[in-house]
Amino acid sequence: MSRRKLIIIYALLWIIYIPSTFIFYPVVNISGHIPAILLVGLGAWWFGRSAGIWLSLLTLIHSFVLTGLVFADDIIFYQYAFSGCIILPSISTLMGHLRDTHDAIKQLSLKLEQRVRERNIELNALTSKLLKASEMLKISHAEGLHDGIGQQLTGIQLLSSSLYEHLLNEGTSSAALADHLLRKASKTHHQIRKVSRLLFPVRIEQVGIMAALSELSATIQDLKKVKVHFVKADKSLHISDDISLQLYRICQECTLYAIDHLNADELTAQLSANKTSYCVRLAHNGPIPTDSKNTEPEQLLKYRLQQISGTLLRYRDSSGNSVLKISCPEPHTASDEATL
Repeated sequence: MSRRKLIIIYALLWIIYIPSTFIFYPVVNISGHIPAILLVGLGAWWFGRSAGIWLSLLTLIHSFVLTGLVFADDIIFYQYAFSGCIILPSISTLMGHLRDTHDAIKQLSLKLEQRVRERNIELNALTSKLLKASEMLKISHAEGLHDGIGQQLTGIQLLSSSLYEHLLNEGTSSAALADHLLRKASKTHHQIRKVSRLLFPVRIEQVGIMAALSELSATIQDLKKVKVHFVKADKSLHISDDISLQLYRICQECTLYAIDHLNADELTAQLSANKTSYCVRLAHNGPIPTDSKNTEPEQLLKYRLQQISGTLLRYRDSSGNSVLKISCPEPHTASDEATL
């Protein structure tokens, strides 16, 4: 309510009260001063301590006119003047002090909220930098695996193949050992390539998130021997690169966590969208984690959700599967909400 409306309402209360005291005083007697005490306290709360003191003075003048002049034959004014001089200023001072304290607390609360908003912005910026640094580190490790160890394994395969052919031509029994070494090196090389793909997937901005998820499914099936079905409900779905990367990492990390820690061996992920948001639904036949709030995977999931303004919901569906549902707004929707 605006200050102008408060003044009008407060003035109307006094306009109603003052004539009423002259009309009903013979009936209510000294009790008629009680509303004045309430009005003075209300005025001190609404308009401050100084206004309360002035209102106390005006109330004492009104009381003098009422009991000392108009109804002087019915009551002795000085018997109540002393108590009025104490009560009214005390009420004004008390209510004014309470209002000042209330305003001070309100200002401190607003400053605290502003500081919290600023710290949240700084925390989000730091989280974004950490996640980007994490991506760069994963890319560096993936390139090290693929280009470093991968090339060395390629050299081992070539040497093993040459050794196998040489021993085979000589007809020695060691040819079988060389062939075994060749197959082991080839298998290890293949696994290294798959692990590097987990760290550094295909270029999502070039091929899209569904191609990256399909590759992730094939990689997990090859490494973990668990089939993951990724379903895209909307064929015309287009997601920005930043959101696609975070959704991909969320699917990857939650899937691996479900397989490694929840012993899930049947997983299905569905990616869909409506007019205002994207949705990822990951279902598996493992249990719902109950004590994972402070774990590293859970904190990482929380940070990724912050980057896309996402929400998380866990529940069991009608088939008894554990479901992880993640929703995030489209970028323009999130910016509109922030503006509002």
